[in-house]
Amino acid sequence: MDLYLADKKTLMVIISGSMHVGTIVAVIVGAELYIAGGWMLTGFLIAVFDVLLILLLPFVGRIQGMKGSGAGLKNTQLTRVEVSANGRDLKDKPSRIQQLAFFVPDIAVFLNNVTYILLLYGIPQRIKTFSGKSLSTAVLLSSLMIVVGFLSSITLGFIADRKMKSNSVMLIGNIALYVGAILAFGSTTEFLVFPASFEIGSVLVGFGDAAVINIAIMSKFGMYEKWGIKMEGLAERSTAVFNFSFCISQVFGVVLSGLTVTRASEIPAIGVAVAACLVNTVGFIFCVLVK
Repeated sequence: MDLYLADKKTLMVIISGSMHVGTIVAVIVGAELYIAGGWMLTGFLIAVFDVLLILLLPFVGRIQGMKGSGAGLKNTQLTRVEVSANGRDLKDKPSRIQQLAFFVPDIAVFLNNVTYILLLYGIPQRIKTFSGKSLSTAVLLSSLMIVVGFLSSITLGFIADRKMKSNSVMLIGNIALYVGAILAFGSTTEFLVFPASFEIGSVLVGFGDAAVINIAIMSKFGMYEKWGIKMEGLAERSTAVFNFSFCISQVFGVVLSGLTVTRASEIPAIGVAVAACLVNTVGFIFCVLVK
């Protein structure tokens, strides 16, 4: 993430957007492996694939080592220029209220990714159970939100270098994600179904997820610039908190998805989604207002 300090926002957003491609492949291939041979075949082949990637790590380390010294010097020089050319004295640390605002994007990442993973794992089973479609078809249908998320990530990558209010983008994306989640989930219920509700919901979820996940770290730089705070070490701090929130949300999303496949879970699930949307909305408005 140090590349953010080297004015490589577009590249970093596109790289983070490529996670959606991996998710598409993993969901479709995993479903087909499960249908063909159950968990034994799925677990074995995925483990083999992971081992192959681990074997590539030494080569990646060598390449990184060859380029590391030059990149580090470049980042240091850029940081010095940024601090001295700002035209005002920059603060060393944020205030307490600014520290609270600093963690709002990470809270949103946690809540939104829990919702996204819950849909990704729960919707296929609900489609299979309540519509009679095969698991393979259900997985392909649920992949629509992933494809839209990837395309949204690429779009955000091309506009990331422009001066845009990241918190405003995340606020809009957050609302889109939860409206889409309610529509997509509601399409598998008995009381919230209308034509194309799943497709519309999937498109909104894909856009909303990318607008929050892919902008979260970038928004920290925008806030520090607005507050007039030195950005030295900001990339490392932002990435560490982001990774923790993202990884923990994956676990919660997978576990909670198993609780949403029954009819009795539908009203509570929608209620929790509305509450999470309100929490994030208040948080993003708070970030915009903090000076």
